Amino acid sequence: MQKVILIRGCGDVGSAVACVLFKAGHSVVIHDSAQPAATRRKMSFSDAMFEGTAVLEGIRGQRMDDLLQIKSSLEARDRIPLTTLELPRVLSALQPDVLVDARMRKHDQPETQITLAPFTIGLGPNFVAGKTVHAAIETGWNEDLGKVIWKGATRPLEGEPQTIAGHARDRYVYAPVAGIFRTELQIGAVVHAGQEVGGIGEAKLCAPISGVLRGLTHDSVPVKERTKVIEVDPRGAEADHGGLAYYFSCRVSGQPIAVIGVGRKGGVDPLNSEETDILQAIAGQAATALMNARLFLSLQEKADALQRLTDYNENIFESMDSGILVLDLDSRVVRWNRAMESLYGRKREQVLGRRLDEIFPPAFLEALRSSLVLDDSEEIANIYKLHLPSADGRSLMVNVSVAPFQVGSGERCGTVLILDDMTARVRLEEQLQHSEKMASIGLLAAGVAHEVNTPLAGISSYAQMLRGRLEPDDARSELLEKIEKQTFRASKIISNLLNFARSSPAEFESLDINKILLDVVSLLEHQLERAHIKVRQELATDLPPVRGNENRLQQVFFNLILNAKDAMPRGGWLTLVTQAEDDTVVVEVRDTGHGIPKEHVRRIYDPFFTTKGLGRGTGLGLSVSYGILQEHGGAIFVESAPGKGTTFQVALPALVAREVAER
Repeated sequence: MQKVILIRGCGDVGSAVACVLFKAGHSVVIHDSAQPAATRRKMSFSDAMFEGTAVLEGIRGQRMDDLLQIKSSLEARDRIPLTTLELPRVLSALQPDVLVDARMRKHDQPETQITLAPFTIGLGPNFVAGKTVHAAIETGWNEDLGKVIWKGATRPLEGEPQTIAGHARDRYVYAPVAGIFRTELQIGAVVHAGQEVGGIGEAKLCAPISGVLRGLTHDSVPVKERTKVIEVDPRGAEADHGGLAYYFSCRVSGQPIAVIGVGRKGGVDPLNSEETDILQAIAGQAATALMNARLFLSLQEKADALQRLTDYNENIFESMDSGILVLDLDSRVVRWNRAMESLYGRKREQVLGRRLDEIFPPAFLEALRSSLVLDDSEEIANIYKLHLPSADGRSLMVNVSVAPFQVGSGERCGTVLILDDMTARVRLEEQLQHSEKMASIGLLAAGVAHEVNTPLAGISSYAQMLRGRLEPDDARSELLEKIEKQTFRASKIISNLLNFARSSPAEFESLDINKILLDVVSLLEHQLERAHIKVRQELATDLPPVRGNENRLQQVFFNLILNAKDAMPRGGWLTLVTQAEDDTVVVEVRDTGHGIPKEHVRRIYDPFFTTKGLGRGTGLGLSVSYGILQEHGGAIFVESAPGKGTTFQVALPALVAREVAER
């Protein structure tokens, strides 16, 4: 915090302390009681101020005996005023925060000054802290050149005092003889070691070290032998300061923001008062220019920060895996992220600035409106599993969240729609439901297997007994044989259903698909004839064998042929085709029936799903067949159109290809 500090005494210690405090940012005034005596050697910084102005280390000092001028100088902080006005007037007008007594009285008892300012400091011996001053500080210029020794409370004098390098005797020059001292230099001039500074008669006096003339006897002043006539301050050495000797503070609203350093004229001569005034004005203009540059840089930094924040938010918006679109108050699209492009199949350039009814199908928008998610509500609304036909022809199932888009003040400026693609999840849920239905089949099969197998065993036994009583050439013997085979087949079907539901492995062997297909046709031959269905067989003769379970594959073709029969209630053609395609055996079962509606095709393998009338179908045939083919490493495909018949295609791996794959 800037303070007003009044320093009593303008000697070496007083001027040194004044420079330290001025550099620390305080407003400093030096007070002395009277003009120095004529016998004084007139060589210090403060001595020079009595004659007008002086400059040391870039700090300008000037004598002022006008209180208004002193106040103006303190506000501007452009120099250190020295005044010889009566002390009470100075204290009353300036009301300093700190008073420093730097008169260095070694023998006189210091006067009591503790009431003259809010905080008073005594520099030198004989001060009593808490009685004559608030803080007593012993200080002096020691032999090693004047490191100011602070002892006691130093809080008002913020910062550490500077130490001048070198030895005392190395920086002083004493008069070798009595006489008139001659010099063309002034206090503050930069000198180099060995440079001639002045002389007495024929004797030439040179600077002992490089630095700034801190003390210099004035020209034409008589001196005695062994009188100190020159004092060089190494802190101003050109090597340490780059040749700069004057420093002008650049201030804006009283606060320093920069310093202008200026060297001496020709490297030797100091600046006069007019030149320092011009440079001080330049410093003011430079401060304004620097402040404008800082403001520009600050605006540039804020603009860059805003751009980084915008890019950061944009990256978050584009990195979301949910489709996000933002509408303005006119329901026009203003934002459309990458995930929305992938989800709906339209680029943002195609949708920005357009209304929702120009982008999405009416059915989707109607569903949103019917769910009250596009009104002016301030709450977040959600709708689940909404059907959305995409722009590229895909059928999607999405969850939609709608939220008001608000600015920081809470004012609504649009709407945010978030679409999550649930298509894959819905399919997984359907598969789970399918698995649960298959588990229900297992429970059903386990419950009825015993009840069904018991009467089948009785029928088979009685048929065998009757066959044993008939002659081999009796026509009834063939019928009883068919009854016996069908009972065995029914028993195997129940067993296969139970095994399939339990996912138990079956015994596989090499099979001829043509033979299996012909066996099934022979069993259903009578039913097909009664339904007026003609069978066309296009069976390949060079068909490779397949590896499978005969009873289970018979069940597959049995179900497909019965479904074809039911699809042709008025008769028609049933075509059976077998062929080899690469390493696969393909069987086609084609009918000329009424076909399957498109919306039912994806559900025909679901357990208990059937389009037949009540009591005519259980909905298990295709579901069980699908499971059997999966067990055999095969697949089933369907092509159907209403009124144009249906074609089921069964693909099974050939035995050779299957063995190679297993190896």
